[in-house]
Amino acid sequence: MNTGFSRFAWTVLAVHILCAQASHEPAPSAPAASVDPKFLDETSGTSLDDHPHADIRGGEWFLSQVYQAVRNSPDWNSTLLLILFDEHGGCYDHVVPPSKQNSFGCGLAVSPDGVVAPPDKPGGSDFNFDRLGVRVPAIIVSAYTKQQTILNNCFDHTSALSTIVNCFGLPAGRLGKRQQVAPDVSAALNGPARTDFPPIPQPDAAAPSHLEMLRAGMALVQARSKELSDLQKKILYGAVRLYEADEFRADAVAKIQAVNLRAEVENIHNALEADAFLVKHEAEMRVRRLLGK
Repeated sequence: MNTGFSRFAWTVLAVHILCAQASHEPAPSAPAASVDPKFLDETSGTSLDDHPHADIRGGEWFLSQVYQAVRNSPDWNSTLLLILFDEHGGCYDHVVPPSKQNSFGCGLAVSPDGVVAPPDKPGGSDFNFDRLGVRVPAIIVSAYTKQQTILNNCFDHTSALSTIVNCFGLPAGRLGKRQQVAPDVSAALNGPARTDFPPIPQPDAAAPSHLEMLRAGMALVQARSKELSDLQKKILYGAVRLYEADEFRADAVAKIQAVNLRAEVENIHNALEADAFLVKHEAEMRVRRLLGK
């Protein structure tokens, strides 16, 4: 949704807010949470997800912000940060993806629900989901993980779900067959709580190049024609709810504000309007914090 010099886009501002809160306040009651980079604006090269055409320094900066927030949080000794990637970057991998058909299958290549879409249906390929994909990086950050720990076990992305289920004693077998057989990552918690704080250099935020500025200008021109999906409108609403107050209130005034905010979001139809909407509310939030309100 964002246009222009989106290295400082609304999602980055939201990360700033979340990271600032995480660094100084105890975690909320929710036992698990996920933080995504800014996937939008990949075509302009200014997204923060390491995806072409983006400058990967933006993605490294994003990871650094999240890591520093977790490492400096009062909840550091009770937090596990799991960094996952959804793709392998196009690099060659000599390891053949495990499946039920090969002899070295690790037992994780199972269909999560047994549903197979036939080729004559939209999006169908007759694929049984009985093969895993190529290997992707995964990084575990914890006070209880020794330096240079490497896990050579076979994991699946649903290992993140298994870790949550096993850690908090949640009911098993409710998140699909693939999660049910995926191991958790508890093997990485292999030592006493560490007290050292190895220095990690802060990545430089790359200054926009002439090409990036040209792409940003083109994105701004095209913004009016970018319609927003229902999901993007929900993200808009959630982002501004975060801007409105450090704690969500449940009183009558807050309910009226929420209704008005939803109506305001519903009247946003394109990316340019979304940018203006977020800039307005982010500026109001900064004024409130500056005045201590």
